[in-house]
Amino acid sequence: MIRINDQLADRIVKLPTKEALSNISIDASETVFASGYTTKTTEWDFGNGVTDTNEGNPQFEYQKYDPGEYTIKLTLVRNDGEQFSQNIVLRIGDPLAAISTNNKAPSKGEKVVFQAQKVSKEADVQYLWEVKKSGQDTALYSFS
Repeated sequence: MIRINDQLADRIVKLPTKEALSNISIDASETVFASGYTTKTTEWDFGNGVTDTNEGNPQFEYQKYDPGEYTIKLTLVRNDGEQFSQNIVLRIGDPLAAISTNNKAPSKGEKVVFQAQKVSKEADVQYLWEVKKSGQDTALYSFS
């Protein structure tokens, strides 16, 4: 289990540029093997030119990234010599558009207001917003 800036990392993690202004936290310290196995070594390739190897379990790490795309690789070597690796793509940059709401957890009957806006200043970028009911393909509302 890997967390990047407290976000659970699956295959791709996206962070806005403002989060990259300070060091980005990479935490795999909760990663452990099943009973009877221990971590012999932890190897990191942070994708930014920095690598690190330490004995034992993964530690909490901090790394500096500029806007762009990076592949972070974590390799764990178990006490029996077997290796396990995980790659995560880290994308740092600002979105082209954003959507927000005034209430992220409404109760039944409460009014929810959504706001969609361009973030990019690129003139030739077009947007189409669609609000759909979960599990349905038909848009309840759209805006471009």
